Amino acid sequence: MKALDALALNRPDRRRQQALKALAALAVAERDIRALGTARADRARSDD
Repeated sequence: MKALDALALNRPDRRRQQALKALAALAVAERDIRALGTARADRARSDD
């Protein structure tokens, strides 16, 4: 029974870790999108 109690306590921590992992992936995607936009803007300026 104690083993099940330990698993129950860990479930919220696991969900939180999964949520943080998903948020980290979104932050990386946002950084990449901004970098792409900056690169495009820089290229457009250099073509002028």
